[in-house]
Amino acid sequence: MSKRSSNKRANRAPAEIDPVLRTELDQKAASETVGAIVRLRPTRPGLHAPPPGEVESLARTVLGRVSAASGSSPGSVNVMPNLGSIAVRANVDFVKRLVQEEEVAAATSSSHQVTAL
Repeated sequence: MSKRSSNKRANRAPAEIDPVLRTELDQKAASETVGAIVRLRPTRPGLHAPPPGEVESLARTVLGRVSAASGSSPGSVNVMPNLGSIAVRANVDFVKRLVQEEEVAAATSSSHQVTAL
Protein backbone atom coordinates (compact mmCIF):
# COMPACT_ATOMS: atom_id res chain seq x y z
CA MET A 1 0.00 0.00 0.00
CA SER A 2 1.40 3.40 -0.86
CA LYS A 3 1.96 6.03 1.80
CA ARG A 4 -0.71 8.19 0.19
CA SER A 5 -3.40 5.48 0.30
CA SER A 6 -2.34 4.61 3.86
CA ASN A 7 -2.84 8.28 4.87
CA LYS A 8 -6.17 8.40 3.03
CA ARG A 9 -7.39 5.37 4.99
CA ALA A 10 -6.11 6.80 8.28
CA ASN A 11 -8.12 10.00 7.72
CA ARG A 12 -11.42 8.18 7.14
CA ALA A 13 -13.82 7.41 9.94
CA PRO A 14 -14.29 3.67 10.43
CA ALA A 15 -17.43 2.15 8.98
CA GLU A 16 -20.52 2.24 11.18
CA ILE A 17 -21.33 -1.37 12.04
CA ASP A 18 -24.82 -2.14 13.32
CA PRO A 19 -24.86 -3.95 16.70
CA VAL A 20 -26.65 -7.03 15.33
CA LEU A 21 -24.03 -7.51 12.61
CA ARG A 22 -21.22 -6.86 15.12
CA THR A 23 -22.65 -9.59 17.40
CA GLU A 24 -22.92 -12.03 14.48
CA LEU A 25 -19.32 -11.35 13.45
CA ASP A 26 -18.08 -11.76 17.03
CA GLN A 27 -20.05 -14.89 17.91
CA LYS A 28 -20.05 -17.01 14.76
CA ALA A 29 -17.15 -19.13 13.51
CA ALA A 30 -15.04 -17.64 10.69
CA SER A 31 -16.45 -20.16 8.20
CA GLU A 32 -20.13 -19.58 9.06
CA THR A 33 -22.26 -17.51 6.68
CA VAL A 34 -23.72 -14.11 7.51
CA GLY A 35 -25.70 -11.61 5.47
CA ALA A 36 -24.78 -7.93 5.38
CA ILE A 37 -26.02 -4.83 3.62
CA VAL A 38 -23.09 -2.53 2.98
CA ARG A 39 -23.41 1.18 2.15
CA LEU A 40 -20.50 2.52 0.11
CA ARG A 41 -18.86 5.87 0.75
CA PRO A 42 -19.50 8.70 -1.71
CA THR A 43 -16.79 9.02 -4.33
CA ARG A 44 -17.04 12.81 -4.45
CA PRO A 45 -17.62 15.54 -1.86
CA GLY A 46 -21.20 16.71 -1.47
CA LEU A 47 -22.75 13.34 -2.28
CA HIS A 48 -24.42 10.93 0.17
CA ALA A 49 -23.55 7.85 -1.89
CA PRO A 50 -21.57 7.02 -5.01
CA PRO A 51 -23.42 7.89 -8.25
CA PRO A 52 -25.53 4.91 -9.41
CA GLY A 53 -23.36 4.49 -12.52
CA GLU A 54 -20.26 3.92 -10.37
CA VAL A 55 -21.65 1.52 -7.76
CA GLU A 56 -21.27 -1.76 -9.67
CA SER A 57 -17.67 -1.04 -10.64
CA LEU A 58 -16.83 0.11 -7.11
CA ALA A 59 -18.49 -3.00 -5.62
CA ARG A 60 -16.58 -5.27 -8.02
CA THR A 61 -13.28 -3.62 -7.06
CA VAL A 62 -13.88 -3.86 -3.30
CA LEU A 63 -15.25 -7.41 -3.43
CA GLY A 64 -12.36 -8.52 -5.63
CA ARG A 65 -9.84 -7.06 -3.21
CA VAL A 66 -11.50 -8.78 -0.24
CA SER A 67 -11.76 -12.08 -2.15
CA ALA A 68 -8.04 -11.97 -2.91
CA ALA A 69 -7.15 -11.14 0.72
CA SER A 70 -9.48 -13.71 2.27
CA GLY A 71 -9.11 -16.52 -0.25
CA SER A 72 -12.90 -16.84 -0.49
CA SER A 73 -15.77 -15.34 -2.44
CA PRO A 74 -19.25 -14.29 -1.34
CA GLY A 75 -22.03 -16.82 -1.82
CA SER A 76 -24.28 -14.12 -3.23
CA VAL A 77 -24.11 -10.42 -4.06
CA ASN A 78 -26.91 -8.01 -4.91
CA VAL A 79 -25.78 -4.57 -6.11
CA MET A 80 -28.26 -1.75 -5.43
CA PRO A 81 -26.97 1.17 -7.52
CA ASN A 82 -29.66 3.69 -6.56
CA LEU A 83 -28.93 3.12 -2.87
CA GLY A 84 -25.14 3.05 -3.22
CA SER A 85 -25.21 -0.30 -1.46
CA ILE A 86 -24.52 -4.00 -1.86
CA ALA A 87 -26.08 -6.97 -0.10
CA VAL A 88 -23.65 -9.82 0.52
CA ARG A 89 -23.92 -13.34 1.93
CA ALA A 90 -20.46 -14.62 2.79
CA ASN A 91 -18.44 -16.26 5.51
CA VAL A 92 -17.68 -14.27 8.66
CA ASP A 93 -14.02 -13.78 7.74
CA PHE A 94 -14.98 -12.27 4.38
CA VAL A 95 -17.52 -9.87 5.92
CA LYS A 96 -15.09 -8.81 8.67
CA ARG A 97 -12.56 -7.89 5.99
CA LEU A 98 -15.19 -6.21 3.83
CA VAL A 99 -16.38 -3.81 6.54
CA GLN A 100 -12.78 -2.68 7.09
CA GLU A 101 -12.37 -1.50 3.48
CA GLU A 102 -12.04 2.27 3.06
CA GLU A 103 -14.93 2.38 0.56
CA VAL A 104 -17.38 1.05 3.16
CA ALA A 105 -19.35 3.71 5.08
CA ALA A 106 -21.71 1.45 7.04
CA ALA A 107 -22.90 -2.13 7.32
CA THR A 108 -25.96 -3.75 8.83
CA SER A 109 -27.11 -7.33 9.25
CA SER A 110 -29.55 -8.54 6.64
CA SER A 111 -31.08 -10.93 9.17
CA HIS A 112 -32.87 -8.24 11.20
CA GLN A 113 -36.32 -9.28 12.30
CA VAL A 114 -39.02 -6.87 11.14
CA THR A 115 -41.96 -6.45 13.49
CA ALA A 116 -45.39 -5.20 12.50
CA LEU A 117 -46.02 -1.57 13.32
